[in-house]
Amino acid sequence: MSIGDTISPFERLRRTYESESRCVACGSEDDGRWTVRASGRSVRYERECRSCGARDSREVRLPR
Repeated sequence: MSIGDTISPFERLRRTYESESRCVACGSEDDGRWTVRASGRSVRYERECRSCGARDSREVRLPR
């Protein structure tokens, strides 16, 4: 593996969340992608179910 082949820890975490494809609200299987937003000391991953519109999110707080 070369240096160009490495991925960031945030990208690895997003890929982990994408493996969770079942909507917690309606149970629909969805291959929707998680979006990521970083602000200050937190990183927020969000996804919207294509079937029912429910939003799912995860937040990671970075240490000081």
